Amino acid sequence: MEEIKKYTEEEEQLMNEIFENQIKEDNDYKNKYLYALAEIENIKKRTAQEKNELMFNVKKNVVNQVISVVDDYERALKSNKDIDDAEQLKEAFKLMYKKFISLLNYVKVEQIQVKEGDEFDTKFCEAVASVPGDEDKKNTICGIVQPGYMMDDKVIRYTKVAVVS
Repeated sequence: MEEIKKYTEEEEQLMNEIFENQIKEDNDYKNKYLYALAEIENIKKRTAQEKNELMFNVKKNVVNQVISVVDDYERALKSNKDIDDAEQLKEAFKLMYKKFISLLNYVKVEQIQVKEGDEFDTKFCEAVASVPGDEDKKNTICGIVQPGYMMDDKVIRYTKVAVVS
């Protein structure tokens, strides 16, 4: 039979100290790990809150500008009774149109630039009509039904076009 080694009191005390130090070190690492996890959760919550606040502020700014245009329309409708000159009415609508364009520019929305004669491109256009035509003009735009728009280099509404078939 093998003999079980007996440790001296000093050796036993030294092993106990090593063991206790290891436990303390392990607990320190565990606490640091838990602290880091809690910090990550806090960052996630803070980031989500900041994102929500940012989105709200962007929406608020856009809505305030839309409200400004709505106010102009309301004034135009009320004063429409008093306007006998069609030119005055036309100028009022031009002003409101300019405000809408200014609003679109504010939110970085741009009209997609296509014109009749351009090659049909599915990246920017949606064909809503097909018109018979010459073979050399096949797959070219022959009419713009509705303009398209981009925001941040992404199409948010395709230009609706008629295409020569």
